[in-house]
Amino acid sequence: MAPKDGRSRISIPPDLSANTPILLLRVEHTRHTRPGFNFTVSERLEYLEKRHSDEAMDLRLQGALWVLLAYTLLCWITSGLRAYGWLLLFTAGLTFFNLSSQGYFVNWFFPESPATGSLFKIHFAHLGILGLYLLLIDFWEIPRYHRLLYALCKVAVALLLLLSVACWGINYFTGNYALTAALNSWSLLFHIAFAAVVLWRCWPRLNRPQRYLAYGICMFMLTFVWIAVRILFMEEKAINVSYLSSLMTIGIFLPFSAGLALSRKNAEKESRRALNELNRLQEKQNELLEEKVQKQTARIRSSNIQLLEQNKTLADKSHKIAILINELNHRVKNNLQLLYSLGSLQLDSIKDEVSRGIFLENISRIKTMSLVNQRLYQLEELQRVAPGDLIRELAEYIRHIYHKGHPVQISVDTAEGIRLDSRRALYFSLMLTELLTNSFKYAFADAPGGAFLYP
Repeated sequence: MAPKDGRSRISIPPDLSANTPILLLRVEHTRHTRPGFNFTVSERLEYLEKRHSDEAMDLRLQGALWVLLAYTLLCWITSGLRAYGWLLLFTAGLTFFNLSSQGYFVNWFFPESPATGSLFKIHFAHLGILGLYLLLIDFWEIPRYHRLLYALCKVAVALLLLLSVACWGINYFTGNYALTAALNSWSLLFHIAFAAVVLWRCWPRLNRPQRYLAYGICMFMLTFVWIAVRILFMEEKAINVSYLSSLMTIGIFLPFSAGLALSRKNAEKESRRALNELNRLQEKQNELLEEKVQKQTARIRSSNIQLLEQNKTLADKSHKIAILINELNHRVKNNLQLLYSLGSLQLDSIKDEVSRGIFLENISRIKTMSLVNQRLYQLEELQRVAPGDLIRELAEYIRHIYHKGHPVQISVDTAEGIRLDSRRALYFSLMLTELLTNSFKYAFADAPGGAFLYP
């Protein structure tokens, strides 16, 4: 092999072109399959033109796949939808499967170890199928509506992962690609049957965006049927598809992407509609709340007006009552004073000692009531009488009546915190008057002086 030769081409030296060359090929085949010698001899220029034409077509299709891959990645990042993540997994798997099928993956990443690069090819296909299964489960909401079918989907995913692990072990340790090709060929029947069952069970309840995904599933099934037919007639060479595999990948991707885009658009419309409805309900609620607040405000204003009128009426009544009470107190004071004055004038004209004593006791009681009334009248409303001052005034008055000029000492000691209301003050004063009167009349009858102690 010349330095410019490759795995898929060999240049014949120019000096052999004059004669009829004989090519002796030695082939070491380790795939355990029948090798296919489908080579042709052509002019170098003709070969290069055909090669450039094929590569240009492949690169265009590969570029389209990479654009779709970038678009799906961007949609997944911006929307955050899991469905776009599964579509990204499907697109990436089939894109790298096409790169591996046409030799680009080995040439780019494993040029010195093509056997190692060939190990990844079938697993890229498994990765794409896994993304498709997960997209079906998520986008068609199978766990919500079909529990039994969801269990079947989990079994299908588990079998796919088990098949991928088995293929890796067989290819890596034995190199028996014929066995892995047979396993994957039979698995195509399972994938076709599984897709058909899922489509049949879910179709009646699918909406328009979800049915776009169903069209992609139909394209997926037709692709697998086409690959199965090729395997029957071409065996291992059926896997090395041409640019038609890229076209099929694009044909499957477009319905999937259209369904997801339409679903996202409908979701945005529904979200806007729900938001508008929510805003309308909020405005209605605000109107009802404002109306209720206005009614409540009017009710409170009316209640305040009524309360102000009632307070005014009560104030007027209180003022009138206060005037009447003041007038009453004034009349009582005047009447008591009048009785006391009349009694004092009549006292000197009474010569009988018994009558004079009785008359003097009555005058004392009148004076006591007058003092209590005066004391209460001088206090503010709701205040109470201090008994200490009341005791001193009564004692001094009665001493003045009965023992005027006698050296009787009066000592009063009361707690500062004691207060009496009007009724108790009157009762207390009358009882104290009786005690003082009896004391002055009888305690100092035979004594020139003495002392009163009031603890």
